[in-house]
Amino acid sequence: MPLSHPQHHLVLRTRQILLYSAAFAFSCCGHVVCAQVSNAQANKASESSQSTTEFKADNVSPSRTTESHATIGNRQVDNQHIERIGPNGDYQPYSDTEKETIQENSTTTRVVVRTYIWDADRRRHLVRLTQEESQSSSNGDSHLVRMTSNSDANGNLQVALREVADATNTSPNTQQVQTTTYTPDGAGGFRPNLQIRQLQTRKADQSTEVKKTTLQLDGNGKWTIIESGQSTITQDGKTRVTDERISRIDANGKLSEVARTIAKQTENADGGQSSTTETYSVDTPGAAGDGALHLIRRDTSVERDNSGQKTTEQSVEERDPGNPSSGLRTTSETTEVVQSGPNSKQKRRTFLVRDANGTFNVVGVEARTITLAPGKQPQPATESKTVR
Repeated sequence: MPLSHPQHHLVLRTRQILLYSAAFAFSCCGHVVCAQVSNAQANKASESSQSTTEFKADNVSPSRTTESHATIGNRQVDNQHIERIGPNGDYQPYSDTEKETIQENSTTTRVVVRTYIWDADRRRHLVRLTQEESQSSSNGDSHLVRMTSNSDANGNLQVALREVADATNTSPNTQQVQTTTYTPDGAGGFRPNLQIRQLQTRKADQSTEVKKTTLQLDGNGKWTIIESGQSTITQDGKTRVTDERISRIDANGKLSEVARTIAKQTENADGGQSSTTETYSVDTPGAAGDGALHLIRRDTSVERDNSGQKTTEQSVEERDPGNPSSGLRTTSETTEVVQSGPNSKQKRRTFLVRDANGTFNVVGVEARTITLAPGKQPQPATESKTVR
């Protein structure tokens, strides 16, 4: 039986999470500080791991992802291989991502990421190359340059983007980060296209304030603000609250607030955590905008830890586009149970969505087993997951 729209949406979202969650490990972090590798990491002993993920769900083509990680001295290698079901019903290679991170010395890190796509004849083609070098100083300042090249119609790599990020500690409690992206100018050089300026300040009350401004060059070569954001992070005992506001240029050329997110995270007495995130927007599904912010979504998560078994229950509440004035209603739920042992971990996650009649139906089940390899010599740690 075909899935309803919300069911199909969640199945696709689940598949995307399973296929591409590991891609974060292969992608280059946009913040200059994130590109640095600590000296302690460079001195780690050799280690390796391997995992295999299989995804199966109704009305969605099965796929399989194999990932491996190896660390030897100052060098890390991460590989990701994705397969999809072919016309003959067997798994065929779809894409490969290879990431190499090298800690040259205490201040310099190089990262190279290669992305390949397989054709129908099972030949592999390099379609993207990212090269990154970051340098840090003893005072905490850092500088990063990243070049991204894509293949053209003839399979030749052409530089498509250049990014330069600089982080400067202007005081013990203040850090400035400026990231500028450049695109080819057609004459063998680059022209600036977009710039993000971020200022992070640690307040006397131990709260943190982050101001972020996004600018774009206009026709006169002048940087013009197109988006502005401000977030405040406060800590009160075991409760942390993050309040973020985003403003964009409106039709009159003025900045106006378009979104706000309030996230609250609390540590429970049993060691688990509870969190609630409320999202406000000027765009309300199914309703005409009035320029004011309205609550459109609430994400809730409750984590409980009991004698080695951790249970996390998550729910998503959203407005009904067919009846936007009715307020929020729960549209999906997720339950995850993790059982930890001496050398292994069992994880089971169940996805449910609400149908048109208000009934919650299971649309996916993820079962994962993580086994840690014992012994002093480098041995692979195996991980397998199956989703129904």
